[in-house]
This record gives sequence, C-alpha cells and structure tokens, in this order.
Amino acid sequence: ELKNIFFKKTGISVEVMKETVGTVRDHWIKSDFNSWLKVNKFYPGVIEAVKNCPYPVYIITTKQKRFTTALCKYAGLDLPETHIFGLESGEKSVSLKQIHRKNQDSSILFVEDRLDNILEAKANGVKLYKFYADWGYGTEKDHKTAQDNPQITVVDLSVFPQLMMNPMNFLV
Repeated sequence: ELKNIFFKKTGISVEVMKETVGTVRDHWIKSDFNSWLKVNKFYPGVIEAVKNCPYPVYIITTKQKRFTTALCKYAGLDLPETHIFGLESGEKSVSLKQIHRKNQDSSILFVEDRLDNILEAKANGVKLYKFYADWGYGTEKDHKTAQDNPQITVVDLSVFPQLMMNPMNFLV
C-alpha cells in the first residue's frame, strides 16, 4: 500500500525509481565499493549452504544482476554469471522457465521470501517445489498463508543448509 501511495503522490514511475536506485548504487559502488559491500549482508549460513549444495544453484533476484554478481563475488560465492537472473531478466516465472530449458530433466526447488512470487511461480511442465523462506521480507500473514498452502513448504533459516544438501528430505 505504501509503495502505491508513494508513486501516486510523487508521480514517479516504477521504471524511473528503479533507474534512480541503480544509478545511486552505481555511484556508491564506484566511489566507495567496500562500504557498499559492507551494508549488504547475507543471512547467517546462506553462503555456506549454497557453496555446499551438490546441485546447480541459480539466483533469481529483484536486484540488478551487476549488483548481485558483485555481492556474490565479495561473499566468495563463485556462480557462473548465467546462473544469476537479475531485475532486468523480468518476472521470476520467466527466469524459472529459462532455468527449466537448461535443465529439462530436473525438478526445480524455488526458495523465495516473498509470498506473491511463490504464488505466481509457474514452470510449465517441470515439477516445481515451492519453499517459503520465513526469514525474509514476509509478514505474519504471509507466513500463515504459506503454512496453510499445501503446495508450499515453509523453511526456517536453521534448516536451509539441510534443504540445500538433501532436498529429497523436504519434498512432499
């Protein structure tokens, strides 16, 4: 609601806001890269869990790809650039379809902290397992909705490393 009120009051478009935020980030990164990296923290255990995952890992994010790539490198996470889908890649469902095309014989485990993205996610013809990360942006209402949805598994941060190592234990 606040986002809609902001855009209505200011008359700024979503595209202009995205471009402005990207420009500010670019300037900050160019002028003081280390301070920019320091304010962007990963949740405890996430980087290690991703590094230890024996399966292909892809990141689909609403951050621009160049920022995500820089953060991953800073954290010591060496993912191929083709495994990072940033803001400019479009809707997350579009990225999921691209991942499926690259891995046609595989199921996809989609771990997401924004409930709307999980509810909208489709992978056309591939088994898509949906995991709601309860340590992210969600509200109590989101958490409850995810818990009540039989197509979604709520996963706690403390369990995330186990999910990444052996997802079969979590599949319903």
